Amino acid sequence: MRVTIGIATIAIASSALMIVPAHAAQVIPKSVESTNDKIEQGGKPQACIVTVAITNPPESEVVKFQFMVFINGRFAFMVTAGDMNWSNMSLVAKRIADADFFTGAFNHPNAFDKKITTEGQLVAFLVDENLPFDFLDAFFDGDFSVSFRRTDISDKRIYEIGQQPGPDIAAGFKACLDSMK
Repeated sequence: MRVTIGIATIAIASSALMIVPAHAAQVIPKSVESTNDKIEQGGKPQACIVTVAITNPPESEVVKFQFMVFINGRFAFMVTAGDMNWSNMSLVAKRIADADFFTGAFNHPNAFDKKITTEGQLVAFLVDENLPFDFLDAFFDGDFSVSFRRTDISDKRIYEIGQQPGPDIAAGFKACLDSMK
């Protein structure tokens, strides 16, 4: 009986830790490009952004992940997706139903307040005040995953990003943050 209880406890604990649903496709993209962006108002940055463009040709899906810090100190991420016609280079945007950001050390899906924009993007604001720097480190250390589900496809995809934004991107992001002070 002890063994059964122990196994049941382990099984329950293991299923609670599982982050990959049975119908999820893992994708290791062929191309990951990071750029610095910002939102300005009156010439002063209101948000510092690192945009990660994720493609996997010849697959049509294109994903844009944005890591954001706002002037009020709020941290967020945004996920946008679409289907690219590689022949004529046309892109059709697709609506996001749900999305998460995680690493082996940072796995807090309930720490974000998620909203869908009118354009179909998912914006997730970090609401756990204890996690901003963990989130920052998880993103800039690389080896993170972006999982999401589109409204037109029932399967969730998990994009494994094995490279961190380069030192130029990190320096540009820090310069943007410094300019918001």
